[in-house]
Amino acid sequence: MRREVCRSEDQGVSTASDPFSHFALLSSISHQLLRHRDQDALDAILQLLLEQFHSEFGILGYIDTEGRLACPTLTRHVWSRCGMPDKRIVFELSELGGVLGEVLHSRRTVISNTPRPVPVGHVPIHNFLGAPMVSEGALIGCIFLANSAREYDEQEARLLTQIGIYLAPIVEAWRGRLDEEQRRERAELELQKSVSRLRRSMKRLQVLAAIGNLADGSIDEDSLAKIVLQMLEDAVKDLPHSAIRLILRGRLHQPHDFEETPNKISAGIFVDSSYAGAIELCFNPADMPEEDLHQERLFLTEAAERLGSMLSRRRAAEEIAATRRHLEVLLETTRIGLSVIDENGTVRYVDPWQKKVHGDFQGVSVEDYFLARKVQDADWIHNVLEALRDRKKTAFEHRLPGADDAVAQTTVIPYQDPTGDSWCAATITVDVTEQKRLESALNHARRMESVGRLAAGVAHELNTPIQYIGDNLSYLAEAFHHVLGLVEAMHQAAAALEPSEADNHARLLQAFDWEYHRDEVPKALEESRRGVEQVAHIVRAMKVFSHQGGREKQDVDLHRMLQAAIDISRNEWKNVATIQTEFDPTLQKFPLHAAEFNMAVVNLIVNAAQAIAERPDLPSRPGIIIVRTKALDDAWVEIQVEDNGPGIPQEIQDRVFDAFFTTKEVGKGTGQGLTTAHHTIVDLHGGTLQFRSKPGEGTVFFIRIPRSRTGGKTGCENSTSVPPASATETATPSAVAVCG
Repeated sequence: MRREVCRSEDQGVSTASDPFSHFALLSSISHQLLRHRDQDALDAILQLLLEQFHSEFGILGYIDTEGRLACPTLTRHVWSRCGMPDKRIVFELSELGGVLGEVLHSRRTVISNTPRPVPVGHVPIHNFLGAPMVSEGALIGCIFLANSAREYDEQEARLLTQIGIYLAPIVEAWRGRLDEEQRRERAELELQKSVSRLRRSMKRLQVLAAIGNLADGSIDEDSLAKIVLQMLEDAVKDLPHSAIRLILRGRLHQPHDFEETPNKISAGIFVDSSYAGAIELCFNPADMPEEDLHQERLFLTEAAERLGSMLSRRRAAEEIAATRRHLEVLLETTRIGLSVIDENGTVRYVDPWQKKVHGDFQGVSVEDYFLARKVQDADWIHNVLEALRDRKKTAFEHRLPGADDAVAQTTVIPYQDPTGDSWCAATITVDVTEQKRLESALNHARRMESVGRLAAGVAHELNTPIQYIGDNLSYLAEAFHHVLGLVEAMHQAAAALEPSEADNHARLLQAFDWEYHRDEVPKALEESRRGVEQVAHIVRAMKVFSHQGGREKQDVDLHRMLQAAIDISRNEWKNVATIQTEFDPTLQKFPLHAAEFNMAVVNLIVNAAQAIAERPDLPSRPGIIIVRTKALDDAWVEIQVEDNGPGIPQEIQDRVFDAFFTTKEVGKGTGQGLTTAHHTIVDLHGGTLQFRSKPGEGTVFFIRIPRSRTGGKTGCENSTSVPPASATETATPSAVAVCG
């Protein structure tokens, strides 16, 4: 950008040929040099010369450090008028011709008062005066003046020559100082670049170290990629007009303001020799010197290698953790403990489950370890050591420490070690709690089977007399209706008798209390009929409930079976709740193990009734149990048992299906009901039993059973996926019944 030329205030110089004018002109030049600095002084001197020599435009140029002519001082309006396509202010000396080249190459003053040929677009030159600036034989620069209002003369040429000689050492000193300043600026710039590169390198080393330390398995890979991208962005944020992005496992991670450019460098990410993605840096070539470009390639390559190495370690850690979890789950699921004890009583090996039961006693003396613990632990090791001394295989049952209801069986197998020098004992401890539970459940099932057979017999024996009573009550109701008609007719006939006979008739009716019996006898008969119907319902429910199913499923009426479960459990819920049924009319018969499934539903209804009975606000807020059915799809049917009880506390929700678990007082609950229901629905029918509970509002149990006859353990394995539980989804029943 051109600086404004400061015009001379000296008006004492009139002509270039006047000696006094020569002195005054040099004095004015000195004055400008004192008044201004550097480029401003040269601009002021050029303006002074243009005025003194009555010239339209001029140039005051100097030779730069590369031997080129630099012309930062020239007439401004001439620059704007120049129409050359490649106009510039720096020229190679070899490309300069004409009078301008003649002055520079000959190093002498040139004067011309005839028009000169110029390139296309150049400002026309009518006359010309140029003088070199030479100091100690070295070309320092030149002064050019052109287009004077009158012809240039020899006096002016000599004056301009003297001015050139005068200015040469001054311009040379200024040029030296300018060169020194430029060298200092370049040095400072290089220092700044070096500091910037050093800081960038330190930052990038920190980023690379941070990437290598990110192999935390708790962070998912997408979140990990976002963290790495933020680190990479921070590392390249000082690069102008650049943007970085990360491609990992086919997913693109980039800033929201990312702009792709044609120029980019990238580095591939390899995890265990497999391509996993890349890091890409887009940039503007004008802002990226080759040295910086090389450094960026090195950084991207190193970052990609660090990321790939970290992902490899992460994958290896995940595989190791998965294998470890699998082994731990396997040992925990089988609930089998193994330990090896030598004849000196020192423990050679203890597996994780055994450590969980007895603690970590590997490498210590079992007598010192166990005798200081609980009595049951001491009994366990006493039996083990006795079997080892007797060289005799022994098996015994015992309680597991810390769990009074958990039973285990330990088998002690003495054997000689491979050298034959000593004896050891292998102890195999198996948790038989589930086996004991199943045995208890089997005994309970046998008792229930006997009760079922007895109930079937009782129901059969009751069925016939109940039918008699029902039929007779219907007959008596109908007969009494006829008697009412007869008495009414007699009462009307008595109105025609003599007054004495009519009074006698009235006294007879009054003595019999006819009006009372007329109102109350139909009510009594109707109540008796309803009672008999209720007994008949219970009898029919007992017959359904006690029906002995075989190993194969039988097609049963689902709604009839559910109604039987409601009737048979009436005594449990009648005083605390009413039962509503919302049955899907599209559901008909389904293959079920009827007796077992009916018992499971009864257990859920009884559980709901007992939960409602625990509500403190029961009198003011009536209890409600809803039994509903719905078709989920062509493969699954859902039965819901909902109550408005107090709900299941969050801390015990994961234990409700555990065997023998109950929150009731001793003698009021066995902890078998929900366990049996879960076994029947899940294991026997191949279905699911889930629940949703909110403390203070109630609980809903969701039974899902397959329509297929082969679902469950008695048939082939069911591969149909189970629909997820929908707590808010309910059936739209076409019929709703209420049982009170």
